[in-house]
This record gives sequence, structure tokens and C-alpha cells, in this order.
Amino acid sequence: MTSTTTRCIFIFFVSILSHTLIGQTISGTLSYTQTRATAFHANNAEVTVINSTGFAIEDKVLIIQMQGAVVNTSNSSSFGDVTDYNGAGAYETATVCWVNGNQVIFENELLNDYDPSGIVQVIKIPQYDNLIINGTLTSPAWDGSAGGVLVLEAKTIDLQADIDMSEKGFRGAAMEDSDYNCTWVVTSNDYYYDNPGRGAPKGEGIVDLPGNISYGKGAAANGGGGGNDHNSGGGGGGNIGSGGPGGTNGATGVFDCKGNHPGVGGKGLTSTNRIFLGGGGGAGHGNNEEATSGGTGGGIIILISPFLVGNGYSIRSNGESALDTSYGAGDAGGDGAGAGGAGGSVHLDITNISGNLTVEVVGGDGGDVIHTDGGNRCFGPGGGGSGGMIKASGAIPGSVTMTITAGVNGVNGVLGSGTTSCLGSAESSAPGNVGIVLPGVGAVPASNVDYTGCDVLPVELLSFEAIGKESSVEVLWSTQTEFNNDFFIVEKSKDGRDFESLVHIQGAGNSFNTQKYTYTDLQPLDGISYYRLVTVDFDGTRHYSAVRAVQRFGEIDLNVFPNPGKTGSLLNLAFGSHTSGSLELEVLDMVGGVVISQIFEFQKGENQLSVSTFDLPSGTYMIRLESRQFVATRKWILAE
Repeated sequence: MTSTTTRCIFIFFVSILSHTLIGQTISGTLSYTQTRATAFHANNAEVTVINSTGFAIEDKVLIIQMQGAVVNTSNSSSFGDVTDYNGAGAYETATVCWVNGNQVIFENELLNDYDPSGIVQVIKIPQYDNLIINGTLTSPAWDGSAGGVLVLEAKTIDLQADIDMSEKGFRGAAMEDSDYNCTWVVTSNDYYYDNPGRGAPKGEGIVDLPGNISYGKGAAANGGGGGNDHNSGGGGGGNIGSGGPGGTNGATGVFDCKGNHPGVGGKGLTSTNRIFLGGGGGAGHGNNEEATSGGTGGGIIILISPFLVGNGYSIRSNGESALDTSYGAGDAGGDGAGAGGAGGSVHLDITNISGNLTVEVVGGDGGDVIHTDGGNRCFGPGGGGSGGMIKASGAIPGSVTMTITAGVNGVNGVLGSGTTSCLGSAESSAPGNVGIVLPGVGAVPASNVDYTGCDVLPVELLSFEAIGKESSVEVLWSTQTEFNNDFFIVEKSKDGRDFESLVHIQGAGNSFNTQKYTYTDLQPLDGISYYRLVTVDFDGTRHYSAVRAVQRFGEIDLNVFPNPGKTGSLLNLAFGSHTSGSLELEVLDMVGGVVISQIFEFQKGENQLSVSTFDLPSGTYMIRLESRQFVATRKWILAE
């Protein structure tokens, strides 16, 4: 072995050791700066967001679309088939090169086309050096408008606890009791309804269905269908694999209400350059308040690092199992059970994985139908949720266990000494499909197509400050470089929203040297005001700085009388104010000691205050008034 090779191996192991011994520790719920996109621009490198606060140049972000798919909505077995993903499941990383108001601009053109109506999250990726996870780590659940994603990047990741996004994905359908009076004559075989009477609610998936078709057995893309009347089970949530169908109501009597149309399992989706939350399970149909809701799917986990040490811990994103129903003695009848949620999705953009590690994206189980007394009627159990998806950037070492098991379906069961003629019957309910492992898919998608608008930044600010003075505000800024910079505009606002232009100041055009600028506002606002800087290119393009808030004291015309005053008399003060509020009056002796201190309320307009000075000896004093709006001082002489 050469000395060079030996030295390289030594450096490698020293590096690994230092990663293990020194690091940043995190646990609990990971929170991060995130916003929602409202528009994407034609150059495919600029996005308008709801709020750009917290985003800055060089930030690495994840862009991911949660929903927005277009599906078949015909009243047929094709209901819920995806006809156009329309950006749903698309994801990639990007680097911010400029923030302009609510516009965020990226260094490279985006790979994917996104539809903001499908809820596109823009998440600032937390970045660490040597990261130690020393307590179970998770992030907020999907709530219909945000959440469901855990993403981070580190130079090393050392697991000393689990990462868990189980039950943080698409939501299972909440059970709604039906008041529909079933009849043995009518069969409820439609794929959608507009209320829970004929069909239970569907689980959530990558399509946001309108309310008038959000009930019934048809799947909502990867969201499981709800069981149809009467008392059939919900369909399991799907991911890349489909969820299992729910079970039927096994009533055989001629005049029994039939439930032969349980929820369809959530549809399997395509994995090509996409990643999805696990689909929610459909609810069981119920009319006796005993049906159960569908389980919630697993969330999304994206880890980016050259090194990950497993230490025997787990990375999990499992679907939720549905609860069981209960059919007790004296009940009017049983109900259908909810279905399991699908396993979520994990993308391990990891170069080297060492140590034992388990990665789980297991589907949730369908709910059982539980009988507690005799009877020959069987009701619909819930279908099982599908297993999820695991992507790995490279080969998966043998020390890593990938668990992609599907959830099992429910069955008819009993409690205690109860009996039923269909003990153990699935009534045609079925497990979900197993998930999928995709090794060698490469890094998290990221474009390498340079956006020319970011090649040359117009101005690189070193500093920008606004400093309140007694009768002015001084605005100062400096630049490190300027390219094609025509001029600056200093703007002011009283509320931080509506700004007025104060002055235009010529820029340096093109400069590689530090430039310093200053402007003094001689007509400042009282109280809190806001300033920002606008840089204007030669082509008229404008870029906005961060906003600076300034609080300053205004001036008032304070009259102190009589001056000189006489011992034993009243001290009188008169002043006018543009606002109302409270103030503190202080009388100070010539060494700065406070001899009188009182709080007064004052009104907008003219005010007069009187203070007893009976205990003060003759001498020279300073009178000081201070409020949130102003400060004023006057010299006052007290004679014998």
C-alpha cells in the first residue's frame, strides 16, 4: 500500500470520527421557513409566493406540488383514473438568487411545470454540518394546504433516534353517519354521490374533488373510495401500488338492505420523477354511528447527505390503520369499517449509508367489523392500504432493511362470547398492494440550466440601515458590487405596506469597489415608520431590499409656566399633540435626581397639566415629558 493511499484512508476515518463526535443535535418537530406559490413565470425561474419573509440569496429550497391531478369523473370503474398529473408529485431543489418583494428568483430554470392551484410548497431546506438526531424527529402533518414533508440536508447524519413521518400524509375520510333509509329494491352502485346517504366519504389523494362527487365507492386518485349503502367497507389508500377494496355487507335475506358496492382501493400512481403522500383510506358506510373513518397515509421524507450512520434506528413513514367497528347487543345493526392509509414516500439522497438501518413505508390495516352478539349478518370490513415508495440515490447496502409491506384487510370478528356465522370472513375485502423500492434513481431532481437573469445581480448590498434621530431619520447603505445600476430610490411608509418615494440617488452603474450612500429624511414620521431601498437597472427593472423599521420620538411645542415659578405654587405645562396616549412627567434636579415622577393621559389637540411643587426647594430643574410619540425637555427655575 502506498503512503498516499494510507494517508487518504487515515483522513477518511478521521473525518468520519469527527462527524460522530462533534455535531448539531435536533429532535422533536422540525419547523422551517415555507410558503406557497401563487404563480410561476414564463422564464420558469421566477415564482410569486404568498410571503417571501425568511428567504434570502443562496438559500436552497424544495419545490413540491402536493395535489392538482386531473382524473376521470365518469360514473364507471374508470372513476379516479389519473388522466393528467398536472404537476402533482413533481419536486426538485433550487437555489435562490434574488428576492424581489413576493417574487423569488432561482439560479437555474426549474425542471418541472407546476400548477399553483395544486398547492405548491416552497420550503427552505434546513442545512447542517454534522447532524445528530437524538430524539424522534418529525415535522407537521399535511393539513390540506401545507405540511406533510420532512426535508433536510447535512454533511453527515448520525441517527441516535428515529425519523418518523407516519400518519402525516393525505387524510383518511372522516366517517359521516347516513340518514338514508335503505331499501332492498334499490342498489347503490354509483361511483360518486354528493352526500353520505348512499356512499361514505372518499379518502384524500392527489386530486381535490368537488363536494358533489366526494362521496361513494370511486377512488379519489390514490385516495380510497367510501363504502356504498348499505354498511360496506372503505377502500384502502394507494401510493405507487393500489389500495385494497373494502368488503361487502353479506346480508342474504331477500328483504335485507344490500351493501354489494364497497369502496374501491386508491389507484396506483406513476413514480417517474415524482413523490407522493400516502393516500387516505375511505370511510365505511354507516347508519348506526358505528362505522369508522379511513386511516391517514404516510408523509414524505427527503434526506440529502454524503454520509448517514443508521445505528440500528428507523426512518418511517407508515400509513394509519383504521379503527374497528363494534356491533353490540340491542343495536339496530352494524356498520362498515374504514380502510387503511397508504405508506408514504422516502427519498434517500445519501452517498454512503453505514450501520444497520430500517426504512419503513408500510400500509395501514383495514378496520375489522366486531360483533358482540349472535346473528347471521356480516358487514363490510375495510381494505388495506398499499405500501409506499422508497427511492435511493445509489445502491442499497445489505445493512439496510427496506419494509414496503401492504396493510391487511379487515374481517368480521367477535368480542368475548359473541358469535357470528361469518367469523373471520373478509366479505371480499383485500389487502393493499406492496410498495416499491427504487435504488439508483440518483439525487433529488435539480436543474442545471442556468437562468441568465441571475448571471449578473444588479446590486450586492453590504448593509442597509435606517436610524432614527431627534428630528430626522438617517438612511445609510453600502454596496460591494453594482452592475448596470442606474439609480436608487429611498421609500418610506407609515404601515409597512404602502410606500412613498422620497428621493432618487444616482448609482455607480458598474462597480467592483465598495460604494457608500446616505440620505437624511428631514420630515420623519412620529412613532414607528418603515424604509426600504429600490435599485433600478438601466432597463427599468426594479429590485427591493428588506424593510427597515424605525421608531423615533417626535417634537412638541412644550410651554412651562410660570417660569420662573414660586415655591409653594403649581407647575403648569401646555402642549399640543397629533395623537392621544399616556406620558411620564419627570422633574429632575441639576445632578439628575428625579424629584417628581407622575403618569398622565393626554388627548389629541391641546393639553394642559398641573403639578404640585409645594415640597420642592428653590433652584434650577429640568422638566422632561416622554411618551411613545414624543419626548421634550425644558429648563425651569423655582424662586422663593
